[in-house]
Amino acid sequence: YFGAGASVISVLTEERWFKGSLEDLREVRLATTELANSNNDNDDSKQQQQQQQRPAILRKDFITTKYQIAEAAASGADTVLLIVATTPFHVLQELITFARSIGIEPLVEVHALVELDVALSAGAKVI
Repeated sequence: YFGAGASVISVLTEERWFKGSLEDLREVRLATTELANSNNDNDDSKQQQQQQQRPAILRKDFITTKYQIAEAAASGADTVLLIVATTPFHVLQELITFARSIGIEPLVEVHALVELDVALSAGAKVI
């Protein structure tokens, strides 16, 4: 994905149903960082071209606690997925606020106009 120009890579970390893990996330972060560094080290015209940025890494899971967001950041995630349909409004607000407090702008998933209203009311910026 990185080689094809992806700006974000979504990594499943939910273990029970999707068989993902935080280790998968760490491996993707490491691989994309190493590739970006390698590409930039091999670029003879660095001064004339913009350095290649690694894509952002999204933790895709059923995030319901601040701990999971902190865990995502500690594992190398740049952002997390928050799902309106599975998250009570007050919890969604708390999670958005907490994520921002540690430098993460969450991606908030909606499936209907009513969920869009909830996301916007909770303060979501990336939907």
